[in-house]
Amino acid sequence: MDRVSYVAKKYPWTSAGFWWYKNNMNRLCDGNPSVETVTKRVNKGKMDLLVDKGTILWLAQYLIKFKINLSIIRNLKKLIE
Repeated sequence: MDRVSYVAKKYPWTSAGFWWYKNNMNRLCDGNPSVETVTKRVNKGKMDLLVDKGTILWLAQYLIKFKINLSIIRNLKKLIE
C-alpha cells in the first residue's frame, strides 16, 4: 500500500483537517463565501462536481448538529430555500 492510500484509509479526518488548515479554509469560510467559491477552492477551480439540494441540506444539518460554527451554514441554507 502506498503512503497516500495508507493515510487516506487510516487517517481520513486527520488528513482532511490538515488540508483544511494548510489551505486557510477557515479564513475563507469566515468571510461568508458562496458554495461555489468554497467548491472552487476545494477542487482547485474545477466546478464539474454536481451537488444536489439534498446533499447541501444534509451537510447543513450535520454542521448544526455538531455545533460547527461556520458562517457557510447560512449560505448552504439559502441554496435550498
